[in-house]
Amino acid sequence: MTHSERKKFSAEREEARESYRASVAAGEPLSGAKLGAEFGRSERWGRDRIKEVKTEEDRRTQFALASRNPGLSATALLMERGEIDANGNLKGVATNDTAASGASGRTEAASDLAAVKPEPAAEVDDRQVPAQPRGAAAVAWLALVLGIGASVAANVLHTWTVLADGSGSLPQVLGSAFWPVALVVSIETMARVRWPASIGYSLIRFGAVGAVALVAAVVSYRHMSGLLAYWGEDPISATLGPIAVDGLVTVGALALLAIHKARKEA
Repeated sequence: MTHSERKKFSAEREEARESYRASVAAGEPLSGAKLGAEFGRSERWGRDRIKEVKTEEDRRTQFALASRNPGLSATALLMERGEIDANGNLKGVATNDTAASGASGRTEAASDLAAVKPEPAAEVDDRQVPAQPRGAAAVAWLALVLGIGASVAANVLHTWTVLADGSGSLPQVLGSAFWPVALVVSIETMARVRWPASIGYSLIRFGAVGAVALVAAVVSYRHMSGLLAYWGEDPISATLGPIAVDGLVTVGALALLAIHKARKEA
């Protein structure tokens, strides 16, 4: 990730934190899902920004408490905060030796207070965000474009040279290019659209849209297989060759989707 990208992501995170603070001030705190959606990000991304705001507020509260009571001891401050009882014992810690636990509680309380100091808002180090290797998107686009180009060309050539014997009409030839394009659009629709989690939408996603993708793949396959056979390729090549072409289209489309999701999680 480049320096400019890190600055961009940091600015976006700060804008998201400000948006959440504004929603809290308005009395309608945003949820992680709504905050993420506002910036085109995931629910997890939104929850992380909310957590950063709350962490910053907790630290400011602790520092303000210590600043207002400079004359109090560590134990007194933590008693005021309700973290230890009147005997100096840490609340919620069971013990049989009151004196020993009281001393231990005061020691831990003093350590806790010493750690209280003003700090800036928690910030995720952009350098630790997993980034795609350089050129990953270019390779994915190359696979997609190469696959679509080869598939469209094969479908058109088969229609023109084999089915129409070199005299096919323009609509007939252009129509043959529909199938590989329909395959790509179907894959993108199934993968990129955020479908609601219900049985009905699952049937639409994998049933209806999946059926369109399957039909488009079969018709495109037959065009390419017929063209390879017409060119004199052996049966194995004519059978497996089209799978490599349409498979390249599928791999390229899904790789771009994976890269897109990784960038949204960054």
